[in-house]
Amino acid sequence: MQLWMILLALVLAGCGSTPPAPQPTPARPSKPTGRSPAEGAAASAPTRPRAAPHAASAPPPAAAASAPAPAFAPVRGPLAAEHRWLWDLFAGTPVLVVGEVDGAVRVDVPVRHAFDAGGSQPRPALQAVLQRLGLSLSRHPTARLTLSAPEPGGADRERAMREQMLAQGLAPHRVSATPGTAPGDAVKLRMASAPGAIVRLRDSDLPAAPAATLTPPARR
Repeated sequence: MQLWMILLALVLAGCGSTPPAPQPTPARPSKPTGRSPAEGAAASAPTRPRAAPHAASAPPPAAAASAPAPAFAPVRGPLAAEHRWLWDLFAGTPVLVVGEVDGAVRVDVPVRHAFDAGGSQPRPALQAVLQRLGLSLSRHPTARLTLSAPEPGGADRERAMREQMLAQGLAPHRVSATPGTAPGDAVKLRMASAPGAIVRLRDSDLPAAPAATLTPPARR
């Protein structure tokens, strides 16, 4: 009886005491990864999404090679220096300067730069060319200029060009027009050196005539 009472007192004393604190669960050992602590921290850090690489811009297309300018072929004769001067002056422009085999110099001006559509008055580009040709003609008093413009309206355009040349002080006989002789789409201006005028000779300038020899008549 006393033993039972002692056991009951012990049970009641245990129920009134504070329950024991739960023991922490021991951590499981991690598997070795072979990384250093710094590498492990870097691997665990969140990574930013990489931006998509920009597409390589295509290189600009190579500029089309411009057609090489024709080589300069000097003419022979009095207009050789004018040919060189005009060639250098209009190099790199639509104006074409051509030396001909007879020593003449021809200047071709595209009609779209020479006249307005349906117009007969020279445009500024053609006026500049005519002015330069006037300077060349002033340096060569025997040279003459022939004008030719393509149809339609070729005659009116040639008349307007001739008037501009005469306004520069050139004699009328040195500037002429040849209607209908400029096929294609260019105004043609041809400068040629005319033969020098014949100087009147004096009798004293003539070579002396050989003395006449008289043959005596044969005797019978």
